[in-house]
Amino acid sequence: MKREIAELLIKSAREKAEKFSNPNRLQNYTQETFKVVKIVPLSDEVAWVYYEKKKGNIARALFIWTNRGRVNTKLINGWIGFFPSDSHMLGLSKAVTDKHDVEEFNFDIFHPNYKDKEVEKK
Repeated sequence: MKREIAELLIKSAREKAEKFSNPNRLQNYTQETFKVVKIVPLSDEVAWVYYEKKKGNIARALFIWTNRGRVNTKLINGWIGFFPSDSHMLGLSKAVTDKHDVEEFNFDIFHPNYKDKEVEKK
């Protein structure tokens, strides 16, 4: 992970902790606070951020880097972090397999749309 991107991840993780520690935040019934305790990069553009909560529990957020995109019609450029549910995790694990299948299909030189005639002659 590039240093600039890593520094933005740390900043974004701390901002999320501050946002979720707000005692007036909707659904913060127990006045929870969040503190960043560990960041685990999974790739150049994906990381887990571990938070310690006031009562000693741990929360884990998935952060994804995006160069461009929209969330709720707001233009996003940077880290997007959320706390994934079991359903999110199941869907993401399926996405890995599907992505592999698509890449394999698109790379297949015997695909009807493949245009490299030199390879086809061999």
